[in-house]
Amino acid sequence: MIGLTTSYFTAPTLGAAATAPQGTSVKAVPAGGSSSTEPPAVILDLSEEFLAEAARSTSGARVDALLGSDLTAITRNLFGDVSPYRENLATKLDDPSVPREEKMAASKAMVDREQAAWGHLKGSARVKAQIQYLDTLSPEEINSDRYRGRRALLVGTYNQMMANEGRPAEDLTQTQNALLALFEALDVAEPNADALREVHARFESRLAASEDPRTDPFLKELAETVHRRMDSFIAAIDAAKAGDAAALAQLQDFAGGAVSGDAVASST
Repeated sequence: MIGLTTSYFTAPTLGAAATAPQGTSVKAVPAGGSSSTEPPAVILDLSEEFLAEAARSTSGARVDALLGSDLTAITRNLFGDVSPYRENLATKLDDPSVPREEKMAASKAMVDREQAAWGHLKGSARVKAQIQYLDTLSPEEINSDRYRGRRALLVGTYNQMMANEGRPAEDLTQTQNALLALFEALDVAEPNADALREVHARFESRLAASEDPRTDPFLKELAETVHRRMDSFIAAIDAAKAGDAAALAQLQDFAGGAVSGDAVASST
């Protein structure tokens, strides 16, 4: 017996001992007192451990239902303020209304970020990095005078260089933008923490295979932001499943768009 923290209920005796929930103790007592001819009843002594497990099971079901119906809404709110593209600089050079000084500053910034993305590389690795860099530019910028048509030429150059080196070329015909790939994976991911961990791991692996985040400020910040938010989001799922009411409320807020961005990281 657990004392004041124990809950009790009565049940019929037939098969009660065999079907008692794990974490309970069973005691048969006469239902109508010691002189009663009525069949005895059973008192189930529900332990604290059993009650806690029941609460976790209920919380887990609520979290599964929330993720099953609102995972896309949650992840869109989680990353709604994170752009998969760099600042659009190239179109400033094409705009006659932009002052000369601003165009010069934009041109210098473009050269600096290009050097950070692939200036330290050589050969086919350099060409591949240029393709991956282009995939982090917005559609507007990729169609600017500076970059228009460049990607297709670079893919052809990369494939030829790999053939000359006797190595199989990666398929770079599709976008290599890691954040866009993350969004696509989240849209079809199973609504559970393990599946989200796998999606997160694939994002980090893809990012690591692209331009070096250590030399590219854009990718460095992107990697840190996604890592921080995904880790905190998954931690909130685990906490909510364990019965943390505040964590469950936070997930519900994200589903409803009440909070977004780093709010999840700051409160877990």
